[in-house]
Amino acid sequence: MEEADSLYSKVAAIKKSKTKSVLSLILLLSLIALLSVFSIKWYKIQAIQNIKISGNTILTNSEINNIISSEIINVPQEGINLFQIKEKLKSNPYIADADVWFNSKGILGIEITERFPVAIVINPRGETEFVDKYGTIIPYRLYKEFSDLPIITNVYFNGKVNNGALLGALLIVDGMQNTMPQYNNLISEIRYDNKNRSYELHLADSNLPILFGRTDNVADKLEKLYTYWKTHLSTEMFNLKIQRLDVRWNDMIIVSY
Repeated sequence: MEEADSLYSKVAAIKKSKTKSVLSLILLLSLIALLSVFSIKWYKIQAIQNIKISGNTILTNSEINNIISSEIINVPQEGINLFQIKEKLKSNPYIADADVWFNSKGILGIEITERFPVAIVINPRGETEFVDKYGTIIPYRLYKEFSDLPIITNVYFNGKVNNGALLGALLIVDGMQNTMPQYNNLISEIRYDNKNRSYELHLADSNLPILFGRTDNVADKLEKLYTYWKTHLSTEMFNLKIQRLDVRWNDMIIVSY
């Protein structure tokens, strides 16, 4: 009988010990959850400690900070709308897109995708503007990387951009800069002829006009023109009597004297 009582006492003690352990674990988990809630609330009411900006090469960090300063200065994190910051950043003509986030250290992260000019456009007021490869007009600004861009002219109609004319010119620019990179300093101007819906190029070294036609077979025309320039129109070989080149025809260049 005494042995049975002793066994019962041992079992009861084990159950009691397990119950205490479970209760202690539940209490610990509850405390962790409570601290987590307080930590999140504390985190949200803190002001931003720092801003980390990446992806920008044209715009400076200070320029980007100035765009969003009114959205973040003296504003706790819980009062900051990341979507509004993103849209505010995208309102800058040089910013195509932006990713915005907070990290656990109270840092506001900003990843910028910029628009890069590929040519210069002359507007109806005679002012210079930049244009990117998608046809987006960007305000002109001094930047050493964009000092030798080709100029696109006569693509405005009634004060507005003729999108078809501009995109056609950009096809030629794309061929110059990607397919034939040696054109970077060869062509100075791409002029749109609204009457014939065609293009005229001008050589940078002599301003010689080149009838390019429409934007069919761009790569072939550019390759043909480059070959002729290299063999006949280099500085030491240039014939001042040449008045115009015509590259509109297959497998030939027509030279007008």
